[in-house]
Amino acid sequence: MKKTLISAFIAMALICCLFAGCTGGDKSDADENTQTPDAAEAAEAPDAEDFFWLAANYRFDCVPYFDEGRAPSSSADYLMYAFIMNGERLTANDLGYIQMSASVVDETAEKYFKVKSLEHASDDGLWDYDEDTKTYTATGWGYANEPSYILKECKAEDTEAGRVYTVSCSPLSADEFSGMELSPYFVIDFDEHDYTSDGLRALHALIKDSGVYKEDMTYGEAIAALMEAGLTDEIPTSPQEFTFKFCMEDGRPVFLAHGQTGEAAAEAEELTAERFFELAIDERFDYIPFFDEGNAPRTAGEYLMYTFILNERELKEKAVDYVKMPASLVDETAEKHFQRTNLEHKSFEGLWEYDPKTEEYTATGWGYSNERIFIARSIDKEKRGSRTIYTVWAAPADIEEFDVMMNTDTPVAVRGEHDDWPPSENLRALDELIKKSGVYEDGMTYREAIAALIREGRGEEIPLAYEKDKFVFYFDGDTPVYLAHYVDYSD
Repeated sequence: MKKTLISAFIAMALICCLFAGCTGGDKSDADENTQTPDAAEAAEAPDAEDFFWLAANYRFDCVPYFDEGRAPSSSADYLMYAFIMNGERLTANDLGYIQMSASVVDETAEKYFKVKSLEHASDDGLWDYDEDTKTYTATGWGYANEPSYILKECKAEDTEAGRVYTVSCSPLSADEFSGMELSPYFVIDFDEHDYTSDGLRALHALIKDSGVYKEDMTYGEAIAALMEAGLTDEIPTSPQEFTFKFCMEDGRPVFLAHGQTGEAAAEAEELTAERFFELAIDERFDYIPFFDEGNAPRTAGEYLMYTFILNERELKEKAVDYVKMPASLVDETAEKHFQRTNLEHKSFEGLWEYDPKTEEYTATGWGYSNERIFIARSIDKEKRGSRTIYTVWAAPADIEEFDVMMNTDTPVAVRGEHDDWPPSENLRALDELIKKSGVYEDGMTYREAIAALIREGRGEEIPLAYEKDKFVFYFDGDTPVYLAHYVDYSD
């Protein structure tokens, strides 16, 4: 991919001209600085194109979440924003890890959030803080390219402090723009592969069909052209919706609030036992590698089975003899779900052979289990900066048939009948629990029945194994990002 900064310079110039400042500009025509309904209606709001470039250049994706008047006082909330906005000023230590002084964080918090006197401390798994040198050291992780936010609504209001903008926006639905793969400053490449997201395919089709495309055009230029053509509403966006409240000072945004709205936000705030049960199946928690917090594995081998299981259908459809999996897909998965980059790629004995020439893994011929059922025993959450961190202790169901012979979409055997094999004692117990609990409906699958049992508060009556798994994670939108996983075999 080619990346150009020409659009960035043009966009920055336009931003400085089109947005009014926090001081409110020239107030000579006003008798006083108080807000009136007429003034609010007359306040000029930025259009979709202006906002698109503003959000990209000032990295709205790295702004911490906070309510108006309650900007965070902990340095952890500003570390990524300080890093991303001051990258050219930062240097690496002898081991190649980026370092950032506490003063840079202080300057950034004051400049973009009007916050002073931060409390400096390490941010577990991301930054280590040395009190003696007043320096942060990155622990080795990746970060996304500039965001592509599509404006949904913008209101401008003239206040005593100046003009304040309240906007709602959504990111592109293409997953490639949520990580390191694509950026609004990358030149468009219409070549697609088996792993191209539906969102990127839809965006490519819109750019082609609309007639806005020009040779060597960047994605950002194309999106801006679509907006100019009145096609903003046709740009494919995610169901996520973010809100920002800010004013402008010396050509840069000063953030007053940042939140998330809609169903995605409500779901991200509430993790119930039922939702965890569904999440653990859909995201295949049974294949998450074991690791302690702050020590996500650095070798690709730890992520191979998890990457395969999340992309099983696409990989199998492409396979001729043995399944092949590109190293780039493993990299994307490790970054997306574990915030781990720069993996060491090599063969994983007995499972995957790695070819450094083609940068592909080939499965060596093995079997794997169906999804495992996890029942939450406890769910705790805590705020770490702008993130909600969940710690879940869960016990797997002790029903051997679900390993290979059945899966959670198998219809419930309400009369105890099972084709081709005698059911285990624990499967009979589960069938009996479903039947006697009253949750059963005609044609119900085991997944639906177990979810209903959990809703009724009877999840722990399901036959469970004695071991317990501990999962620590947070949500990036709807995507779980794992911080730790280990198992406890004690009673």
